[in-house]
Parts: sequence; C-alpha cells; structure tokens
Amino acid sequence: MLDMNITASIIDHNAIRISWRPFTVQERKFIDGLQVRYRKTSDNNNNDNSWISSQILHRDTTFYVLSKLEQATPYLIDLHFTSIDQISANIISSKPLLIETPPPAIDDFHFDFHVFPDDVTIDNGRINIELRNIPKPIHKFVNVARIHYQNVKTMESFYNYVNVDDENGKISFSSLLPNTRYKLWIDLYLTNGQVVKHTCGSLT
Repeated sequence: MLDMNITASIIDHNAIRISWRPFTVQERKFIDGLQVRYRKTSDNNNNDNSWISSQILHRDTTFYVLSKLEQATPYLIDLHFTSIDQISANIISSKPLLIETPPPAIDDFHFDFHVFPDDVTIDNGRINIELRNIPKPIHKFVNVARIHYQNVKTMESFYNYVNVDDENGKISFSSLLPNTRYKLWIDLYLTNGQVVKHTCGSLT
C-alpha cells in the first residue's frame, strides 16, 4: 500500500486540483501509470462501478483537475495504479482524500433596488428619491445614477447624472417644470461595469 500524500485545492464550486507526490525509483519498477478516481460520499456502494475514473495518466504526472463536480458536495478521491506489463503486482493507495466542493460564491453586485411612493419627495422644486436595497458601502458598488425623465404631454426626454448619497442612498435633482407630469426611470451604473435599471412610474 502506498501513501501518495494526496492533497486538493479548490478552483471553484465545481472544480478541484488534485496533487500527489512523485513515485520513488523503487516504485517505478512496478508502476506504469495511474488514474484519479472519485465518488460522492453519499454513494454508499463502494464497488468499482460507483467510482468515476480519469484516463490513465503517465506515472510522472503529479496533478490532475477534476471538473464538472456538483457544488457543495463531499467527494472521496483516490488513486488507482496500473502495473508494468508482465509484472503481477496489486499496489493500492492507502489514504484516500475526503473533500467537499464549496457552494457558489455570493455576488454582491447582483441586486435590485426599489423606490416606494413615499420615497419620493419634492422640496422647493427639487426632487429627492430614496433608493432602497442598495448594498453598502454604496460607493463600493455604485459609480453614478442616471435619471431619465419624460414629459408625458410633450414626450420630451431629459437625462441627469447624479451621485448616490453614501449615507442614506438618496439622489436629488431639479429642473422639472411645475404642475407637469413626468415618467421616471433610474439606472445605476455599477463599479463592475454592470447597469441596474428601475422604472419608478410617474410623478407631478
């Protein structure tokens, strides 16, 4: 039995890099190649059919990448050796490795923001809008907000670029005509290059 010092490093939630020590000169006299094999630990059937095996690797190979694994799943990983032709040897690995793939990483940039009717206030012709559900600190995620407003009567469209207040998530702008109804859209330009859009309805 051989202890191959099997180790693993996580690449992502469905891929793992497996490494092991090189064969000694004495071991090379008997071993021609090897396979990486693995199975989910939830599979209690330990016969050969329950294992998934790689192609036969050259005996000088010391790493292999397992991909298309299931996320957040424990796997048992082992090595299987092939003997040199005309040499009858039953050499097996003594210490398989147990490792669990991680769940997918949470993307903090994947969010939708909301504006409720009470979040829109008008003060001396200036519009103040509170944007809800933006992750904080806001400056880490949002570069700038674009306000698109359209005069319902004339169908003229206007745009303003404003900063989002880092403390309360509010934006402010003016230049709207009094006693005029507008349709309003808000786009957030994120620091990772994405854009999050929201339709706010209408205001007067």
